[in-house]
Amino acid sequence: MQIIEQTSTKLSLEDNNWQWLWGIMFSIPFVTVGLLIITTTSNLTKLECQRNNSNAITCQRTIISLFGTEITRLPGQLKKAAVVTEHGTGVVVYTSSGIGAIELVNHRVFIKEKHYKITETINAFINNPQQLGLKIQQDDRWSGFLEGMVFLLPSIAIIFQSLAIPKQIFCQFDKSSDQIIIKKQHQALGIFTQITKLSEVLKVSVTQMPLASRTPWYLIQLELKLGKLVSISSPTRDYKRYQQIVNTINYFIKSKDF
Repeated sequence: MQIIEQTSTKLSLEDNNWQWLWGIMFSIPFVTVGLLIITTTSNLTKLECQRNNSNAITCQRTIISLFGTEITRLPGQLKKAAVVTEHGTGVVVYTSSGIGAIELVNHRVFIKEKHYKITETINAFINNPQQLGLKIQQDDRWSGFLEGMVFLLPSIAIIFQSLAIPKQIFCQFDKSSDQIIIKKQHQALGIFTQITKLSEVLKVSVTQMPLASRTPWYLIQLELKLGKLVSISSPTRDYKRYQQIVNTINYFIKSKDF
């Protein structure tokens, strides 16, 4: 905040604040991560297997995602299924193709009881010659959405809070009209104007914001006769600079004659 005009009857101050932009820039990576989690893990994966007369089992995997449906025929004949916990792999199947473990889903997962139940169902089918077909699915749509929202919701909240921070504050103390005009311009909400009587001001002071941070943040506030506090600045850590401005404002107010 800086003084842009000072006469015997007027004192004008202006504050250009970029903190709204910092909040948005801080949130963008978390929004990106949240959207990636939702779009890549909110899938429904189906495995369909058939047993032929020679007891050979062939399978087809279908993945239904936000981007469409992907159908893959597994190479070789189904031999067994297992749960791989490393790197959140989840359910894997092995076939006679010799290519090793084939992951059931195409994304990382938190290993849960459902993965072991899917594995047991597949192995039970393999070991039961009387069962000719198997249809099983792993539904990660709801869990993928919730996991993505863990990143997305707080980030969106920070963005909205950032947009509510004034990017510019103009404050004018006018003795001739006995008015204080405060204009706060927001990036998304437009300009808000507040008019207060200069004669209603008891004092102006630097106040510390109630934030749980190692370094305190300060505001310049008007204290009115009715006990109301009106902020006329953006937050800063520079107490000394704000105190110098406050001293100038208080001197201007005390020199008035109403």
